[in-house]
Amino acid sequence: MALLGALICGRAAFAETISHTYTIPKPKIAYFADGSAIVELPGAQQDTKALGAPMLPLMLSRLYVPADQHVDAVEVSFGTMQALPGTYKLAHAISPLPMSKGTASAPAEQPSAAI
Repeated sequence: MALLGALICGRAAFAETISHTYTIPKPKIAYFADGSAIVELPGAQQDTKALGAPMLPLMLSRLYVPADQHVDAVEVSFGTMQALPGTYKLAHAISPLPMSKGTASAPAEQPSAAI
């Protein structure tokens, strides 16, 4: 799958297009002992900000614009999306627990039914 981002930068007659293409490799599924799974992508981190939400890979990107330019428009287009075969019970985000307290600290969050 590919993701193409383009910034239209410039001042009137001197406008230029800066583009960047990301090629996203096929994801891998990793399983925990409880049978829940996470989707892994090389170079991505797991999004765990929303407690109770499924943990999914998150890829951040920064495109730098020259100091003498400004952004007039941003265009993002996606390549062909592909569904992963099968059905998975995705692991959900929980509050971080200090390693020094072991596993006996506060109870873990349950998956959010609203998500």
